[in-house]
Amino acid sequence: MASLRVWEGVHEIEAGLWENLSQTASPFHEYGFLSSLEITGCVGGDTGWEPLVFGVEDNDKLLAVMPAYIKTHSMGEFVYDWSFADSAHRSGISYYPKLVITAPFSPISGQRVLVDSDVDELKESHLIRDLLENALDEAKRRGCHSVHLLFCTEKESQIAQELGFFERLGIQLHWENADYDCFDDFLARFKSKRRKEIKRERRLLKEAGVEVDHLNGSEAPIPVDYWKHAYRFYADTVSRFHYGRQYLNEDFFRTLFERFNSRLQFSVATKEGTPIAGAFNLEKDGRRYGRYWGADEAVPFLHFEVCSYGPVQDAIEKKLQAFEAGAGAHAHKFYRGFGPALTRSAHCYFHNGFHRAIDVYCQREANHVLEEIRNVAPSVFVR
Repeated sequence: MASLRVWEGVHEIEAGLWENLSQTASPFHEYGFLSSLEITGCVGGDTGWEPLVFGVEDNDKLLAVMPAYIKTHSMGEFVYDWSFADSAHRSGISYYPKLVITAPFSPISGQRVLVDSDVDELKESHLIRDLLENALDEAKRRGCHSVHLLFCTEKESQIAQELGFFERLGIQLHWENADYDCFDDFLARFKSKRRKEIKRERRLLKEAGVEVDHLNGSEAPIPVDYWKHAYRFYADTVSRFHYGRQYLNEDFFRTLFERFNSRLQFSVATKEGTPIAGAFNLEKDGRRYGRYWGADEAVPFLHFEVCSYGPVQDAIEKKLQAFEAGAGAHAHKFYRGFGPALTRSAHCYFHNGFHRAIDVYCQREANHVLEEIRNVAPSVFVR
């Protein structure tokens, strides 16, 4: 008979069993990524991210897993609830700890519950429900005040709502491949003035002596020592912004380049043969996921080439389906052909009055999100 399990981290589960369940998940829910966070100390210890894994076993077979974390703060989640925590504090309501079901530091939508491919759709729904119910029970047992299912699928959100969660919507900007044969096909969708501006930006960067290469670990291993560049660029960007938080350390980047190389994509800008900037991304099943960018020196238009034009051109040449540019619906992404995409999360607070109040707020927020998408989507290429 099937039984519910709780493990104290991904490392307690055999890698092969996990990988059997994560074949259709994003790379951020694969064993290589999550276990690298654990073994390098980016989660666990005093980080405020205490790992748990909820699972269902049937005899010796692992049917489903759901990675989660007990949090003592709201950093690194990208479904922002700082104002909710502040409201709770001012009302004398405890907000932390809380249980979040997500991949740390990764605002990537997709399956939060990984299920064996042999399971039919009805049983999958039952497994998702069982794991969410177990998470609610375990969260209460461990003194948490809420459970949050972040960047989940529509199906997962619906099942969560049946259990008393409410849904929160958000916006990201993604590039979608409309069967382009080349980068000029993509440019042709912009107005003439904008096409000329993009071509000018790319030309001036080349005239400045900057070349950009797009390295993909699934095609040929990226040199392992490139982890130093990826980490340096990441750490530099974090240090430049007052709101930045350095969640990841050198050991994590080194470990990822050693153990997870086939999922990595690294766009590297060089000048006179020396790397001066880069964008560190992950890639799987025709989707590229933008994560970290940084530069050693300021060169006009460098950011746009390394994080937008270059990766998009490379994605077209490789026939990728999409390039998700990460958190934030920033205008500079929209101005370069990235369109609005809906994200979903589901939330359950154990304080009934507080739960109802935040639910009402998120319903109003969702109306604005949907209206913004309706207004923005048709105008991506008309600027």
